[in-house]
Amino acid sequence: MAFTNYSDLKTEIANYLGRDDLTSQIPTFVRLAEERLRRDLRIRQMLKVATANTVADDSTISLPADFIAMKDLHLDTTPVRVLQFQNTSNFFRNARVTEKGVPTMYTLLGSEFQFAPKPDTAYTLRMVYYYKPDFLSDSNSSNLFLANCPDLLLYSALAEAEP
Repeated sequence: MAFTNYSDLKTEIANYLGRDDLTSQIPTFVRLAEERLRRDLRIRQMLKVATANTVADDSTISLPADFIAMKDLHLDTTPVRVLQFQNTSNFFRNARVTEKGVPTMYTLLGSEFQFAPKPDTAYTLRMVYYYKPDFLSDSNSSNLFLANCPDLLLYSALAEAEP
C-alpha cells in the first residue's frame, strides 16, 4: 500500500477494482467515502481550537462553517468556566433562557449555539470541536484522512464502489 496523494489513491482503487469501466466514477467513490468518514469518524487529528465572541443581550452565535461536533466549550475568563451542553428539551426547561448573566449552558439549534443565561456582556468563547477535513481533489492532493488513515479511506472508497 504505497499511496500518499489523491492520484495514487485513485490508481490503487482502480487496481483493486480491476475494471476499466469504473475509472471515471472513482472520484465519486472517494467523495462518498470522505462524506461517510466525516459523519462517522472522530479521531484526535480532527480536533480544532477556535475562539468566538458573544454579544451582550444576544443568546446566539453561528457555528463554525466546518463544525461537526463539540468536544469542549468554555468561557475564556478567570477562572475558566466550562459551559454545560443541554439537549434542547432540557435547555428550554431548565437553563434560565430569559435571564441575563454569565452563560453556564448551551445547546445547538440549527446552525447556531444558543446560550443561557443570555450573555450580559461580551465573552470570549474557546471551542474544541471536530471539524470537516477538506475533500481530496486534483488541486488538493492530500487531506487529514489520507495522511492519518489511508487504509480506512481506501476501504471506504472500495465499499462505496461495491454496489
